[in-house]
Amino acid sequence: MFRAIAVTALLEAQAFKSYVLKNSQVIGGDNSQLLEIDIDAQTERVVNSELTAQTDFVKGSVVCGNTWYGIGSQQGKNSIAQVDLSTGKLTVTDVWGLWYQLRCGDQPNELYAVTAVSSPPKFALVKQTFGEHTRTDVIGEFPEVLWGGWVSIFTFSGNELQANFPVKGRLEQIASGGEMYRMDITTGNITMHKEYSAGFLGSSGVPYFVKHVEGAMTTRGIFGKEQGSASLKLCNVDFSGSKASVSKCQKLPEDYWADGASPVPCSSDGLHYFPSLGGRQESYEPINGYDLETGDFQEVYQVKGEFDQAFPDFYVGTHTCVSSTETV
Repeated sequence: MFRAIAVTALLEAQAFKSYVLKNSQVIGGDNSQLLEIDIDAQTERVVNSELTAQTDFVKGSVVCGNTWYGIGSQQGKNSIAQVDLSTGKLTVTDVWGLWYQLRCGDQPNELYAVTAVSSPPKFALVKQTFGEHTRTDVIGEFPEVLWGGWVSIFTFSGNELQANFPVKGRLEQIASGGEMYRMDITTGNITMHKEYSAGFLGSSGVPYFVKHVEGAMTTRGIFGKEQGSASLKLCNVDFSGSKASVSKCQKLPEDYWADGASPVPCSSDGLHYFPSLGGRQESYEPINGYDLETGDFQEVYQVKGEFDQAFPDFYVGTHTCVSSTETV
């Protein structure tokens, strides 16, 4: 059984700001809105409202200094939207290939990103430089893998990129296993590769999200029974053996992680936050904080909308956050 965490016990740890792209779905209707949400004060402001329904923002986003970056998708093409959080100024840069996840670079005009080309996709880590001389440099490449469709499989921590992929057995039509790669973002070298295992004759399940701390050998992860399945479990993961051990799993509600949103740590409270499509009500979609040790959660904000319609005017798109101890 999973329960909501007592809110009063965590108020001091929740001093952070969330950034949500409230994406328009009506061509010619109201524009999309980039919202800055102060979780502590329970207030929000519209930072920018120039993006239109023609571009979807459901992949990665990040705040670097005073700039929000988000991956936009439009008819098979990607772009990077940059919004100055002080002025609301929007800059859009077209990029080549398909983009999935972002990390701040070492310089103000740089981003690291997970990208892909071809079909099926061939994944790589790149460094994108913005400005007068825009350029994209490939840092490292992954071997041929199976793409499962979830952006949350890519996570950055420190100087490390972790990537999880589905794996099909020899006689399987649908994947029921998985594998993990770690890459050093300074060199592009793959530093670890492990297949997931649940023991003799057991299936690990497909990794949807695995909590990532640079260099950590034990963690927790969300796995699906098979690729695309809503039958979820929260498990211990141990990378110390020849295979990554998946054990002591507990079943999760089917709406726990309904839309593949990337869970992100936002403050020192140890929780991971993401908008909950499964928790959507007629008048709002909640942003929840999840304890991946226990499976418990708490609602921290309600993104307002008229979600009782069959086709709402807006949906809650990409989400990221910044601790209030950081300067924005």
